[in-house]
Amino acid sequence: MPVQKKKNNIAKTTSIMEKNAKIYIAGHHGLVGSAIWKNLQEKGYTNLVGRTHKELDLLDGVAVRRFFDEEQPEYVFIHDGARMFVDEQILTRGYENVEKFGACVAGMPSKDTVKLVDEDQFAVNTPPRKLIWAVQTPQIFKADLIENAYAKLMEEVPDNITDDAMVVEQMMKVPVKLYEGSYENIKITTPEDLEIAKVFLAKRKEKYHK
Repeated sequence: MPVQKKKNNIAKTTSIMEKNAKIYIAGHHGLVGSAIWKNLQEKGYTNLVGRTHKELDLLDGVAVRRFFDEEQPEYVFIHDGARMFVDEQILTRGYENVEKFGACVAGMPSKDTVKLVDEDQFAVNTPPRKLIWAVQTPQIFKADLIENAYAKLMEEVPDNITDDAMVVEQMMKVPVKLYEGSYENIKITTPEDLEIAKVFLAKRKEKYHK
């Protein structure tokens, strides 16, 4: 999904990644990873690093540690390939927030009431909706932070980790900033998701072909 170039209607900030920062993008040959790569290049970032799965198996802790030691990237972008509707605004907000906070993830406030339940599916708590966000990707981190977080994870191997932000939160005790993603930045995993995706695709085709 190529990232479309648009007129700049994004609020400017004084805090954004340096143009010569070394940035590692996992899956840079994939549909979304290549779009992130292209978007960074279009914004003037030239020191980009990518590896194919054959070149670097991210499940091989020793190989990953060696890669980080050799390349010493400053930032790591992690994006779920099932979220094909990431756009330029989401990426730009990510660039701004990771420089300021060191760890950030896209997300959106929940539109639904959320119930915590017990093992028998009885409600035990209802968190205030204003405190509930649905987490998306990209999830962006200073490289040394996410590297050290996963090094600790490999030593402790907890069984309740569900995303990269949670690794940083639990292993490093570092707060992760949530920034605005998009309600269109859905994860496509079910047939129903595909039907919704078709609507979003049609909407974007109409917008960009006017």
